[in-house]
Amino acid sequence: MVRESEMYALVTDRGPRHFYLHQHQVEMAFDGEVGKYRLTEDPDGDGDFWAWWNNEDKGFVFCWQSEGQLDMCFPYGPEVSEKHGDGHKLSVKVERVSS
Repeated sequence: MVRESEMYALVTDRGPRHFYLHQHQVEMAFDGEVGKYRLTEDPDGDGDFWAWWNNEDKGFVFCWQSEGQLDMCFPYGPEVSEKHGDGHKLSVKVERVSS
């Protein structure tokens, strides 16, 4: 099963930045164009971004440009949360689906 869900992010000339679950969250934090993106797990680990799949919500809740940025979301590291069954750290492909 390939995991997939959608998030909103600020549209920049360097690609999407600052991913959030809801459009208004991006609009409250940033002045700029907001896009809706589909995040799809890349089983080969060659994705453009790193994201956290939340097992309870059945969707991605964090998405960053680097693995190190994602790891910083977890005070004890994502491995502890994975061992508890909370979710999974995954490499993802990001595709814009609408504005």
